[in-house]
Amino acid sequence: MDEIICTMAVELINQSPRAHAVRTIRQWIGDGTIDSASPLPTERDLCARLEVGRETCRRALQVLEREGLVYTAGPRTRMVRVRFDRAASAAAVGNGLMRRTVVVTSNIRRPVAGHQRGGWSDHIPYGVFEALQSRSVHAMQVLPEQLSETDLNELLAARPQGLAVVGPIGGPLGTTEFMRRVQQAGVAVAAYGDSPELAFYDRVISDHHAGTAGLTRFLLERGCRNMVCLGRWDRNYYWVRDRLAGHDAEVRAAGLTPHQPIDLVDYTGPEDVEGRLEALSRLIVGYLAPALAQGPIDGILAASDGIVPAIARACRILGKTPNVDIAIVGYDNYWSDCLERTFEPTPPLATADKRNFEIGHELVSLLMDRAEGRLPVEPQLRKLPPRLVDVSADLSVD
Repeated sequence: MDEIICTMAVELINQSPRAHAVRTIRQWIGDGTIDSASPLPTERDLCARLEVGRETCRRALQVLEREGLVYTAGPRTRMVRVRFDRAASAAAVGNGLMRRTVVVTSNIRRPVAGHQRGGWSDHIPYGVFEALQSRSVHAMQVLPEQLSETDLNELLAARPQGLAVVGPIGGPLGTTEFMRRVQQAGVAVAAYGDSPELAFYDRVISDHHAGTAGLTRFLLERGCRNMVCLGRWDRNYYWVRDRLAGHDAEVRAAGLTPHQPIDLVDYTGPEDVEGRLEALSRLIVGYLAPALAQGPIDGILAASDGIVPAIARACRILGKTPNVDIAIVGYDNYWSDCLERTFEPTPPLATADKRNFEIGHELVSLLMDRAEGRLPVEPQLRKLPPRLVDVSADLSVD
């Protein structure tokens, strides 16, 4: 009798709306109705498609999470776990050479004239290629904007060992679709950047929060107490949010109140270097003068080294001696390559070197860790703290 009751209970459970929802979602994942590299539909959409209530849907998703089939990737986002099976990948049909090859998406074909300092972004792919060579792994550079659907299918059929995404992908597929297709094929993917479309992939970024925190401490140690961030601060970009947060945190830790950043609007300046410098300097004067009228400013954190000459010129126009009355620090560590220095030679007192070449190495390390099964299923984010470069100390030594 007890056995009959247990059997009936099991049958009732298996016929419950929750069990039906669990089975259906499993089937959708298995047959590709829900892509394995895309977020699950929202709870509202799932409720409508499954014809169940919100609580039933949530309990079904909890079952699938306990089974390890899905995981929570954000406050309202769940993802299917993409299981990278190294043994299965190695046994897959494909070109043997390509299984020892990493595909790199980059438009960098040769060193760019004038880009000597490591702060230029083209040093990231240089780091990627050197890291692959040091590991005796072949590298194949592709230009996604010239990649057709047939090309992509042939590439995936060859089963490369991994895909390193160095920058945004143009062309008909776009970044999101290109990476999704590659990952769906069981190929390891790692990218540079932390934009929203990359959130479901392994990625490496520079720690921008730490970068401006270090520069802010540098200015504080020089006695600066009224600092302002100046540049193009579009908060749609993660690095902008991180940099401003790093500065604010250090200012508050020093018992001070952060100033509102000075946000330069986009402008179209002359093409010649001197004309461009003059136009940008005058634009900065228009923003800086009202800020100075409200109170003293003794430090400026530039968004990048490239606008330091224009900031210095603007300070002079306003009767301030750059790096004496107002200390200026840059970012990216390419200040000595800036052509504007021909007309305004003032360097930043310090800058932050993102270590782009090392980022390229770390991207390969992350990619190989994924390809060789050393990572958990969830996407990994690795941050490299920038190196603070005390330009004033370097120049004094020279």
